[in-house]
Order: sequence, then C-alpha cells, then structure tokens
Amino acid sequence: MGSRKVALGANLLWQRGSVTTGACPECGIDRSTLQPTDTIAALLALPSRYTAALTPLAHAGDGLATRRPSEHVWSATEYTAHAADALRFICERAELILAEDDPELPR
Repeated sequence: MGSRKVALGANLLWQRGSVTTGACPECGIDRSTLQPTDTIAALLALPSRYTAALTPLAHAGDGLATRRPSEHVWSATEYTAHAADALRFICERAELILAEDDPELPR
C-alpha cells in the first residue's frame, strides 16, 4: 500500500462522514486542525499516554479513577471509555479505507 493511501486514509478517518464538527466538548481535540501525519502520530501515542495517566489512579484505590471531579466533568474511567469507543469507530473506518478504493464510511 502506498503512502498516499495511508495519508488519505488518516485524513478520511477524521473528516469524511464526521458526526461532529469543531473541537470535541469533552476531550478538546479539533479534528479540523489535524493533518494526516498528526492523526497517525496521535493514535500511536494513545496507549502510552493512557497507561501513564491511568496507572497511578488504578493503584491509588478509594475510587479515584471512577470519581468525577465535579458534576459536569467525567471521571478518568469515563474519559477512557469515551476514547475506547472513539478508537473502535476509527478502526472500523480504517479497515474500510484499507479494503476499498472509495469506501462509504459510517457516521
């Protein structure tokens, strides 16, 4: 597979068929500002970022990872579930992009 298709695919993951526009109100990522290489780098960095952030919370006990800091702010566990859902959605799109020349991407 050529690098052009990978770059195009990374761009399509975020732009084509997007459910929302602008910055995500929960995580703050604004897909419209990401370049294809930014998208790939961001996805590759997620496992180590989440591991570094969540490991201390998991070992702290007393429900710290599941406690909301305030009524309208998600807990670390809720943010992690949001990220997992988003990654599942991105993976479905990536599989279609790699398998088809002009895929119809789910919303």
